[in-house]
Amino acid sequence: MDLLKPDFGVIFWQTATMLFAIIILSKFAWKPILKIIEAREKDISSALEKASEARTMIFSVEKQKNEIIEKSHIESNKIISDAQNEKEVIIKNAKNQATKIINDALLQAKTGIERERSIVIEEIKNNVASISVQIAEQLIKGSLKNDMDHSKLIEKMLN
Repeated sequence: MDLLKPDFGVIFWQTATMLFAIIILSKFAWKPILKIIEAREKDISSALEKASEARTMIFSVEKQKNEIIEKSHIESNKIISDAQNEKEVIIKNAKNQATKIINDALLQAKTGIERERSIVIEEIKNNVASISVQIAEQLIKGSLKNDMDHSKLIEKMLN
């Protein structure tokens, strides 16, 4: 049972060795280890802060991106609407011009037809007058004996 009852010398030397190891470790190992742990802790906290800043920056950029996308959708819808309105105006103007051109052409055609009609009527009048003058000339020059000769002469002149 000697193992359960240690000697005073063994306890003394074990305690002295332990204190010596603690002093040596505290002078040479604890301070560098604590410095490394503190540096690591600072690095981790710095990385967490940077991650937090990056997260807020990402949220900000995401918000800006969504705003830009929304603005571009609004602008594209406005451009499309303006283009459709412009298309309708152009089509309306083209229809109005086509209608005007058609009406002008119809008016010119009617005027031309009226002019030709007037010319034809005038020619008919001149021909009838000429025939009438010829008939009268024949009547005056020649001596016609009866109504039958008159009828033959009129038919001859008309044909």
